Amino acid sequence: MRLFRPRTVAALALVLSLVVDPACAMAGRAELRYVALGDSYSAGVGSAGSESGGGCRRNTNSYPARWAKAHPGYDAVLAACAGAGTETVRRSQLSSLTAATTLVTLTAGGNDVGFAGTMTVCVVDPRPAPCLTGAAQGGKLARTVLPGRLRQLYREIRGRSPEASVLVLGYPRFFHTGRLGCSLLTTPEREAINDTIDALNQVIETEATAAGFRYVDVRPLFAGHGACAATPWLNAVTFPPGNSFHPNDAGQRDGYLAAMNAELR
Repeated sequence: MRLFRPRTVAALALVLSLVVDPACAMAGRAELRYVALGDSYSAGVGSAGSESGGGCRRNTNSYPARWAKAHPGYDAVLAACAGAGTETVRRSQLSSLTAATTLVTLTAGGNDVGFAGTMTVCVVDPRPAPCLTGAAQGGKLARTVLPGRLRQLYREIRGRSPEASVLVLGYPRFFHTGRLGCSLLTTPEREAINDTIDALNQVIETEATAAGFRYVDVRPLFAGHGACAATPWLNAVTFPPGNSFHPNDAGQRDGYLAAMNAELR
């Protein structure tokens, strides 16, 4: 009868211990940490869930909250805040990042180009000219001011979390302009706003790609589901107005969350 040598027995025991003791195997795994940064689109404003975070209005139906709930193995930090521009994200949200962070999502840039003010003017003022001027100004800010701000923000994110996968999500077009009978603004106003959003997304994609991040374009999923669509994924004008032109529950779930899941496959 052949006997195992002591070294062989010791090696076999080690292998068996790794197979039958999952706790030991788990002990060597790095912690999974997810941080959601950004503005009201990441906070989930307007998506009909319950809110927390005071003025940040973090919603339980936001795409980051939904993703975190579906992935309990991650230590999730939902830091996004309503009204945040790129500078606010830098000053008040990046402290959530650590060297151990493994996944980051971000929406930022819309507030830097003044979309809240532009949309207020477009809805309140019956004249098309102020709306068209505001949309044009937003496009100009996207091309001139925003690139430098995004560069600095992305550089600091990478510095704080050098090993993290960073998903930078863009913005949907606000209007489905092909639907007949849409009385929400004139056709030129709706088209000008959509054009400004396209310019904003182009800058975000360029800077995110240059930083080594993954840009996630949500426009294909939202196509046909703008504020004038038969099945809108964006709120139209609401009262109080804070939820206007933000993704509703379907927009967060079937638009943003679906885009995030597709990118992480």
